[in-house]
Amino acid sequence: MMIIGRKDKKGIHATPDHDFFKHLATVYADNHLSMKNHSHCTRWYFKDGITNGAEWYPLVGGMQDYNYIFSNGMEITLEVSCCKYPKSYYLNHLWDENKESMFRYLEEVHKGVRGLVQDTDGNLIKNAQVLVDNIETGTIYKSLKSSSFGEYWKLLLPGNYRLKAEIPSCSQDGTQKSSPWLQVSITEEIPLVEQNLTLADSACPR
Repeated sequence: MMIIGRKDKKGIHATPDHDFFKHLATVYADNHLSMKNHSHCTRWYFKDGITNGAEWYPLVGGMQDYNYIFSNGMEITLEVSCCKYPKSYYLNHLWDENKESMFRYLEEVHKGVRGLVQDTDGNLIKNAQVLVDNIETGTIYKSLKSSSFGEYWKLLLPGNYRLKAEIPSCSQDGTQKSSPWLQVSITEEIPLVEQNLTLADSACPR
């Protein structure tokens, strides 16, 4: 089965990126040979072979939460066998069951939006905050920071989004570095959009 989402509280505990977490888990389960077969692991029943982690059991201090909150990482837990310690002779069978799911899961990195954060002189900016909103649903996704090379990336499903980058510290003259809001459209035909963000002086929000 597939475990998605945070696991620090009992019951479904959705993150701002719950839609993509669920999508990742569904991609893996849909391409697995037995994960959606409820007669395969009779001890547990999960609809469509996936569950939100906290709905199954709570876990405090997991790396999933830490990496999601403090980095641009999105992680899910894979339960790839009904047996916690399978015998060595069974490993080839487990590989056959999981290999297509793993390949499809890795391909999901090519969805969403990515680019560079730079200033008006073309200098790459690290640790800039990138904000992403879904125009259609109003969902405000978890913000992220540009890397030490000025790169940013955000996994997103098809839809219409707006995004901007900023350095939220306000200078003494009442300005901060910020890019304008830009709109991007992600489709099934164009699942990955490249969009650079350029910082310029703008008035600090009141």
